[in-house]
Amino acid sequence: MSRTALLAAALAAAALTTAAQPPDKHDAVPTFGTSTELVYVRFHVEKKGGFLDGLKPDQIRVLEDGRPQTIALLETPSTRERTVAPDVTLALDVSSSVMDARLLDESLVKEVFLASLSQQARVALCAFGGELRCLTPPTRDADALMAGFEQAIAFSRQTRHEGTRLYASVADVCRRLDRTQKSQRAIVVFSDGLDNRGGKVGEAIQAAAEGDVRVYSVLLSQAFQTSSRNAAFGGVPNRAMYDYKKFELSKLAEESGGRA
Repeated sequence: MSRTALLAAALAAAALTTAAQPPDKHDAVPTFGTSTELVYVRFHVEKKGGFLDGLKPDQIRVLEDGRPQTIALLETPSTRERTVAPDVTLALDVSSSVMDARLLDESLVKEVFLASLSQQARVALCAFGGELRCLTPPTRDADALMAGFEQAIAFSRQTRHEGTRLYASVADVCRRLDRTQKSQRAIVVFSDGLDNRGGKVGEAIQAAAEGDVRVYSVLLSQAFQTSSRNAAFGGVPNRAMYDYKKFELSKLAEESGGRA
């Protein structure tokens, strides 16, 4: 018998011996096969400091292990706006740091929700200071929203000097939004960016990602304007201009696909 035939016979015998041995109970771990036909991939494309909204399938490539994959559906803000009605929640910071400095401008809030209503959106209104309180459910009734704004002002007096629960409140709003309805979900946060109730911006970012919610931030501050005027006339810029808390709020907006 040749050496090649002998080696083949030895391997075959070893295979039979292995197959005849009972499996080790410790190795008998159940395994389950699975396959995926569709994967949802979220991404942002930036150009010159801004986000591109009008991408087309022929402008991007998706690779898996170096192999091109078919793009079954590309959903962008420009296409979603034509097909899916938006739900917008206004989250108003009514803490003492905002209200005492008169940073919450009623005309600005009204401008935002009227603009939202003009886009066929339903608008809800929540307010937060030391706690979160949602005052107006999603509606297209401008009078109901104005009534909710007045309730927010009254709530600011109740929560005075109780701190600012910013990021936990944003996370709570994200989790409360109705996910059963097909809609664009967005939160517009009016705040000075200060959180002194132990909230973490990462918690809000995660909640926004899990709920597919875009967060837009309106930074309430007079410090930036005052500092710019001082610097123009040779004054020393106010340190509040570099307040990292405001940059954290901007990060929340950017990470969720919104804007600050």
